[in-house]
This record gives sequence, structure tokens and C-alpha cells, in this order.
Amino acid sequence: MGISNCHRCVFLIVVKRYDELLAFPQLSTLAERLCETYLNTFDLNGQPFSKLTLNEDSNKYFSDNILDLHPGISGPTIRSHQRLLEARQYFNAYLTLNREKMGIGYLDWLQTFYRKVILQLTLIVYPLDNEEDSGTIFETMNDRGTPLTELEKVKNYLLYLSANLNLRTGHDLTMQINSTLKYVYESLMAAGLAGRANEDQLLRTHWLLVYDYDVTHWDNARSIKGRFGLRRYQNRHVELLKDLKEYLHSLHDTVIAYCDIYSPTRDGALNNISDPSLRERIILWSKKLVRLGVRASYLPLLIAVRLKAADNGAAYLKTLQLLENYSFRVFYWRRARSNAGQTSFFRLGHLYYKNPNTDWTIEEIAQLSLRYCSNETFEERFKREAENWYEWGGINYFLYEYEHFLAGGRPVELTWETLTARSKSSSIEHILPQTPQDSYWSERFTPEQRLTTIRNTHR
Repeated sequence: MGISNCHRCVFLIVVKRYDELLAFPQLSTLAERLCETYLNTFDLNGQPFSKLTLNEDSNKYFSDNILDLHPGISGPTIRSHQRLLEARQYFNAYLTLNREKMGIGYLDWLQTFYRKVILQLTLIVYPLDNEEDSGTIFETMNDRGTPLTELEKVKNYLLYLSANLNLRTGHDLTMQINSTLKYVYESLMAAGLAGRANEDQLLRTHWLLVYDYDVTHWDNARSIKGRFGLRRYQNRHVELLKDLKEYLHSLHDTVIAYCDIYSPTRDGALNNISDPSLRERIILWSKKLVRLGVRASYLPLLIAVRLKAADNGAAYLKTLQLLENYSFRVFYWRRARSNAGQTSFFRLGHLYYKNPNTDWTIEEIAQLSLRYCSNETFEERFKREAENWYEWGGINYFLYEYEHFLAGGRPVELTWETLTARSKSSSIEHILPQTPQDSYWSERFTPEQRLTTIRNTHR
């Protein structure tokens, strides 16, 4: 039986009600009946089992960690687990607050609350013939609650297709849908990317990568529904099954690469790169790109090269280096609009995924850098003496990378996180040489100005 988030919360109230009732000896019998009726009981072998079964993704966590049938130290691994935990914490805090506020009147309030939950709360139950139908019902009935994410809509639609395939033999598509989407949710959460924004971006990136790089054609879950519509595959359900499995397989691989882009230092990241030295350099350049801000424009290309280049990561490293260069030159140095080159990058990613050509792709990226920020444009800005470099958005990154360059591979004590947490006034010193050897300093600043600056710096 599937159960909505609203219903989960209702039963979590009952869980905490059971805990609270046990605290009062005069209510122990009532508490035991409550537990047996709503929470859990024992099988013929004396083993506890839950009276309520959630979906495959959440049932074990609900049983072990929320109902405490087999309490352990494992935390939530997907967003639905986190929601269950937050719901339990919410009601725990709610009951604690009332206990502290009411004092000796808490027992009477507790019994009144019990009667409200048990006698006045009504649930509507929809018996379904199979699991696939639950997705369609859930999407249809959820318009008054929290809106479904696009990824949830895609999952529901795929389950609907699985239930309506007209094939001569059985298939395992439902199992593959559930396992793939569970893997997607777990991967995003492990990388610190759980949430609607990353789910939506993952879906769009996967679509641009595998199916259509023209972003104007993307329409969220409706694009997937249109691409895999039953009418489109009329009398071709064997082909539809094949295409759906390919969709799930490529989505599985895409989320791995997606998480590695944003979280390259987490455990297990980039673990298919067998050369330790190359992997270390990839992590280094991945961190640089994250510091500059990973552009959505880059995602299809980075994932395509990661998945399709058959060189153990060398092409991926070169792509990272070129995109870091592009970001700095185009967005930070020239300060071009945020979508500069987007269409070209989407196209490169799609083409590489369909027909990998590393040398041509690398050359195209290099040419894009020159097109949007030529060498003349790059060098010209160095000559702007009136430029307010202090307010330049790339100053932290520029000086941090320069510090690493000067260190020549030796460790630098200041981390990027520490630097970006500081204010500019505590991170940047304005120092003039006391005895300049270069005419640049002596022609532009008097001895008195240099001396004043040095004194102010050391205050």
C-alpha cells in the first residue's frame, strides 16, 4: 500500500502518542492497544513487523528508524527519508512544548489529543490492483498538497507505461524504474545535492545530453511524456520497452557524473579513473571549476566526455582545464552575459555523446574561449590603471590561484572555504614597496605616499 506524506505524518503522531502514553502508568494498557492496532505486532515466530508498509524506497527506513523496530545508526539516504525524520522531529517538539507549557494539565490534554487522532481523523483509502497504478493516482490526487517534483512526475509516468505495455511475456521494467530512481535520489543526497533544483537540472541535463540539445524544446516532465507516449509507440511496445530501459540506464550513468562534477572530493567520486595521479589532477581542476561556479551550460559536455571518452579520464581533465579557462576569461575577466556560449556547449555535449571526437571537441572549446574573449581583449584589461580591482568579482579566485602558482606545488595553508568566509578588508592588504626597484612605483607614488601606506598596513 502506498501512503502520502500527509498520511505518514498522521501515523507519526500515533507513534509519538504511543511513546508519550507509556510515560503514564495509568495509560499503559491504552498504549499497548494503540501499538498493537496501529504500529506493530508480532508474527508466529515472535518477530516484530510493522502494521503499515510504505513503498520500497522508504519502508525499511520507516520501520527501523521511525518506528524503532530495529533501531540503528544509519541516517536518511534519500529525501523521503529526510522528510519522515523531520516529521517525527516536528511532532516530538510539538509534544514537548505542550508538556512544558501545560504542566499537570498535560495528561488531560494528551488524552483529548488521543481521541482527536483516533476518533475524529478520517483517511480515504484507494485500493489498487498493482503498484504501477499508484503513481498515476498519486499525481492526480496531489494537486492540493506539496507540488510533485518533475522527477516524481517522470517516475509516475514511467510506472504508468510499465503497467500498460502490451507484451507477450513479462518484464522487469517496474523493478528497474524503482531501483534507478532510488539510486538517483541516494546519489544526489550523498553528494549534498538533494532537492528540487538539482533534480530538475539533472533531468534537463540528461535530456539535452541524450535526446535534444535545443533547450527551447525542453518542457520538463512533459518532454519525457511526449518522447515516450503510447500513441507514438502504437503496436511497437517491444521497441518502447527497449527505449525506456535505455532511458533509465543513461539516467543512472548521468547522475554519477553529475554528482562528481559538483562534489569531486566526496567518498567514491571519480572512482572509475584507475590512474591515481590522473584522478588527483582531475579532482584539483574540478575544485577550481566549482570555485568559479559550475555553469549549467557545461554539464552535458562534461558528462558526455566522462561517459564516452575511452582514455581513462585524460580527455575529461583537458575539458575541465579548458572550461576553467573559459569561465575565468569570459565570465570573470570580460564579464560577458551569463549564457554566453550556452547553445554551443549544449551542442558539443550532445554531439560528443552520440559520436565521441575528442580532438575536434577540444579545439571547439578553445575556439569558443577566443571567440568570446580574444587574446587582445584579455591583455587590454591589464592596462586599465583606473580599474577598481578591489570590487572585481574574481579577485579572490585570481589571488588564490596565484598563491598556489607561487607555491609551486607546496601546500598552501589558507583554504578556499576560509578565504571566501572572510570579508575583503581582512583578506586583501594594500602594500607599496618601501624601496622600489621598478620605475613603475616611483613614477606613480611619492615617498610620502609609500610610507603612509606601509604605516596603515601595519596598524
